[in-house]
Amino acid sequence: MARNLLLYRYGRNQLTGAIMMLPANIGKAGGVRPTVRRVRLVVAERGAEIHSDHFSGDCEAIIVLRQLESESPIELFLRVFGRIAELACSGDELGRAVLVIAPLLESELCEARRLLALTILSHAQTIAKESEHVLAVDANASADLRREIVALGESLLAHPGSRYAPVRVRFAASTPLALSPSCASGVHCPGNLPSNGNT
Repeated sequence: MARNLLLYRYGRNQLTGAIMMLPANIGKAGGVRPTVRRVRLVVAERGAEIHSDHFSGDCEAIIVLRQLESESPIELFLRVFGRIAELACSGDELGRAVLVIAPLLESELCEARRLLALTILSHAQTIAKESEHVLAVDANASADLRREIVALGESLLAHPGSRYAPVRVRFAASTPLALSPSCASGVHCPGNLPSNGNT
């Protein structure tokens, strides 16, 4: 429903253009805070497994957004888009964005992944700070899904934001973290997240 409404109202090309422009416009709405946090964003599709290495690296805060049971892929994208817009307004820097991909190959999921990647790269282009965009795929994903994600990663290399946020495709085989308050949706301090497969 949300996807059809967006495409009906804006059309695919206009919607993509809006995604590339809105973070920049929002970011110019206010001044940068004196204290700037370096934030990691971890977005997990429904059915995807979060791994400990998704949280590795230096940052002041980690934002975890898991797809809700009742949430469509495009609704998840809109929620993530809103959170990235909030980062642009606050002046916080998105140091790394990880999309944890479910073992599914569906047209709506593929479209939401593409839109999410464009939003992240547009934000990186706006703040012009070193960042990284990771497409994390389970090592046991089907060959078709692996090819789809590799093709998505390659297509994003032409985006000017990839100069600041290189796109990397990673196939993870490490032990997933059990769902617990420490890796549930929300904002977390890095020290409160488990560093291995144990909770």
